[in-house]
Amino acid sequence: MPNDNDDVINERLDAIELLIEEITEEVAILREALNSYAPRGNQDATPTPAEQTEEGSAHDGERPGL
Repeated sequence: MPNDNDDVINERLDAIELLIEEITEEVAILREALNSYAPRGNQDATPTPAEQTEEGSAHDGERPGL
């Protein structure tokens, strides 16, 4: 026979599951918006620090190795 604590725990778990579903839907919407805003492979995008070399990048007017 379940007690009151079990009922409270189950209600909270149900609420958490609903929140997870809502967050998952929001993340999907945000990913879609981000992908439409700056699709991967966009050559006009500013390079990240990992994409830049010590010699410079094509975006700052320097040619690597010179």
